[in-house]
Amino acid sequence: MLLTINQQENATIVAFVAPEDIDYARVGQKAVIHFPDGEKAAAQVISVPGITKKYPVGSLATFETGSREILVKLEFSGRVDQHMIDGLPIKVAFSR
Repeated sequence: MLLTINQQENATIVAFVAPEDIDYARVGQKAVIHFPDGEKAAAQVISVPGITKKYPVGSLATFETGSREILVKLEFSGRVDQHMIDGLPIKVAFSR
């Protein structure tokens, strides 16, 4: 997953969900964002464009090569003190 900064104060999380985990790809779904330094922040799904993206070989190491994934966008639920860097690799844990 990647952190995308749209504006100075607005960060969007771009997550890719495997087709078998489609239940997590719904607006309002809660999640916890895990930053590389161990910090965590609450987030929720704000949109699911409904498209599947296929990644070419060697695109991003965290994604399965050549797999199809569902694009999911999330936003933070509250204030986040974490230093934001566009393209920061993060982990997303969806609530069950």
